Amino acid sequence: MIAASPSPTGALTCGEVRSAVWTPAELAAAAAEAVPLGPDGVGTCGRIDLAFAPVDGTTRLVRGFATAPFVVPRVLSVDPAWPAMAVTYLVMVTGGIVQGDRLAIRMELRPGAAVHLTTQAATRIYRAERNCSIQTIELAVHDDAYLEYWPDPLIPFAGARFAQRTLLRVGRRSTIVAREVLIGGRIARGECWQFRFYLAETRGESLDGQLLFRDALRLAPCDAPLARVGTFADFTVLGTAYLIGLHRHWDEVVEVLDPMLRGAADVLAGVTVLPSGAGVLVRILGRQTAPVLAVLERVRAQMRQSCELPAAVPLRK
Repeated sequence: MIAASPSPTGALTCGEVRSAVWTPAELAAAAAEAVPLGPDGVGTCGRIDLAFAPVDGTTRLVRGFATAPFVVPRVLSVDPAWPAMAVTYLVMVTGGIVQGDRLAIRMELRPGAAVHLTTQAATRIYRAERNCSIQTIELAVHDDAYLEYWPDPLIPFAGARFAQRTLLRVGRRSTIVAREVLIGGRIARGECWQFRFYLAETRGESLDGQLLFRDALRLAPCDAPLARVGTFADFTVLGTAYLIGLHRHWDEVVEVLDPMLRGAADVLAGVTVLPSGAGVLVRILGRQTAPVLAVLERVRAQMRQSCELPAAVPLRK
């Protein structure tokens, strides 16, 4: 266990984490299967809890708690256009997510904080011969705070069973720019859409718990092949961006993004306003990863411009 400060609720045992974690109905039976890993017969029950706040004109990490496979990250000031923004990486000491893993990520941005949160590299999700893997993410952004949640792609390998729930909680005057990129597998090895089950549920809420939107992606290639007309056809990469803020006029953002996305090379892309005027949803399909990531960077740059913030600069890994 590595902690920069005491956990606000104390450390949980693996059994407690497992019992408290969200499990979708489709994976209930798989989640009960025994796995020959860990003292409780499951994989790693990891948790990371971070809080950021403005301190002396910049954003600092003011609370950090982590259990394996996570570590409390360093906070960097490496955005040349916005040095006051905290840039931090979610670090996992394992090579990916394996069967039995139950992972929880929680982050809070206090009023006035600005954070760019990303990952070290793409996250590999390994085959689940037994059980499954589940990850929950909760990001709370208070008034006058700005968050870019910009993880690298998820790559579910053949035979993987994985579910992820992301909760984006936004204040009345805060902004969240978040992305999710799914690659169909180890494409270079001829492995495409061969995982057993994938579920990604994203919810947007106000800080007082009001539901703003719910977006769910359920993929089960065992029920119906995905590499066919009417589903993904020959596309192998799916990118999604959520631009969220309760104080913005999103129709104007859509008017700018729509022609940009229509004219983007090597992808199919579209944009729509989310329910309740809470933000904008962007979807991108590509046959290769690089064009999808490039379009998402253009979306992030346009969002910075719309918010009258410093220009977005792609950050090196």
